[in-house]
Amino acid sequence: MTKSWNKRNSNDYRSYRSVTLENGLSVLLIRDPEIAQSVAALSVSAGSFFDPPSIQGLAHLIEHVLFRGSKAFPQLDELNDYVSFNGGGEVNAHTELDHTTFSFALNSVKSEHLSGALERFAHQFIDPLMDKETLGREIITLESEFVNCKHTDAERLDQLMAHTSKAGHIFNRFTWGNKKSLSQVSLDELGEAAVKFFNDHYQASSMKLVVLGNEHCDTLERLVSQHFTLIHNGEGLKREIPMITQPWDPKMYTLESVQSNENVVITWMLPRNNQKMPETYLLRLLSNESEGSLCSFLKGKGWITSLNVDVGPVSGFSGIKSSSSYSSTYGSQLFRVDFEVTKEGLKQKYSLVHHLYQYINLLRGKIMDEYMEEYGDLQRMKFQSLYIDQKLISSFLQFAESLAGLFFNLISI
Repeated sequence: MTKSWNKRNSNDYRSYRSVTLENGLSVLLIRDPEIAQSVAALSVSAGSFFDPPSIQGLAHLIEHVLFRGSKAFPQLDELNDYVSFNGGGEVNAHTELDHTTFSFALNSVKSEHLSGALERFAHQFIDPLMDKETLGREIITLESEFVNCKHTDAERLDQLMAHTSKAGHIFNRFTWGNKKSLSQVSLDELGEAAVKFFNDHYQASSMKLVVLGNEHCDTLERLVSQHFTLIHNGEGLKREIPMITQPWDPKMYTLESVQSNENVVITWMLPRNNQKMPETYLLRLLSNESEGSLCSFLKGKGWITSLNVDVGPVSGFSGIKSSSSYSSTYGSQLFRVDFEVTKEGLKQKYSLVHHLYQYINLLRGKIMDEYMEEYGDLQRMKFQSLYIDQKLISSFLQFAESLAGLFFNLISI
C-alpha cells in the first residue's frame, strides 16, 4: 500500500509518502530537495519492558549486538565503517521502555551511497550475528556504560523511580543492564534468550521505518522495497502489552546528589491522549516565566533559580523534551515539574509544593479556557511557518528518530 500525503502547510517544500511493504513493515518516506544528508531511522516496538525477569537489560544488550554485524556483512561495525568511508556521518541507537530505535545519517546524497547504507542497515534486522563472542563483548560495553552513567543525577533519579515503584509493577526493574544482571544465566542460555527475544519481537509488522533524502519518493520507495522486504514478518505472534497503572504511592524521597544539584521534583502519572494532548497546555502555563507566573513568584521569594516542566511523548516538533526514560509508554506518561532551588528554597520545599498546587487550582476553569484558545491560534501560526528554514531542524538524525518513535503513537498515517 502506497499513499502520498497532501501538504497541510503551504510553506512545506518536502514530499511525503507512506508505504506498507509486503512483509507488513510501515515506512514513511520524506524527500527534501535541499538536504545534504541521507538519513534513516527504524523503531521496533520492543524495549526493556519485555526483558525476561532473570535477564534484565536484555533489550539494551540486543540493541548493541545488532550494530556489530550480520551474516551478509560479518565485519565488525560494518555500517559505521561504511558511513565513515562514504562521506562520514553518524550511527546511533537507543533503548526505551516500549521501543528501540536505530538510525544513521550519511553525509552524502548519492543514491548508491544511500543504497549501500540501507542494505547494511536492513541486514541488522534480517540476519544479525548473535554469537557468544559478540554477546560477551557487548556485556563489557554495557558494564562500562553503566559505570559511567551511575554517577549522573538523572540516571540515579530514574533508578530511584524504578526501585520505589510498587512490587510487581512493570516499572520495578533494572532496564539499563550490566555485567551482574546479564550474568544471572550462562552465556549459552543468554544466547538462546537473545535469539528468542529477537525472533519474537523484531518483526516487520512491529517496526516503523523513516527514510529522509533528496531523492524522489519513487527512488526512496524502490530502495526500501529492495532492502527491507526480507525482514521476518512474524505472522501469528500475539504479544501481551502490559497495562500501566500507578507505579507509586504518594511519598517524598531524598536522593543525595553526586553533581552538587539541588532540586525539588514532583512527578505524576497521567493518561495519554495522542490527538488532543491536553497536558501540553498545562506544560506551557507552568513553564511561563512572565510576571504573575508561578516561576516569577517563586524567584521573587528567592526560593528557585529555574523551573523546568517536561512530559512525554518526546516530539521533534513540539519542543517538549523529556528527561526520563520512563516519560511515556502504552497510554500513560509522566508529567514532571522540576524546581532548581536555592538553599532557602530547599528548606521551604513543602511550601514550594503547596504553591505549585495552588497555582494549578488557579488555572482551572476560565483561565485555562482562554489560554487554550490563544495557544491554539499561536500553534497554528507556528505550524504554517515551521518548514520555511531548514535551520529549524537542528539535527535531521534526531528528526527522523522522533518521527520513527512517534509513528507508534499516531492513529493513522
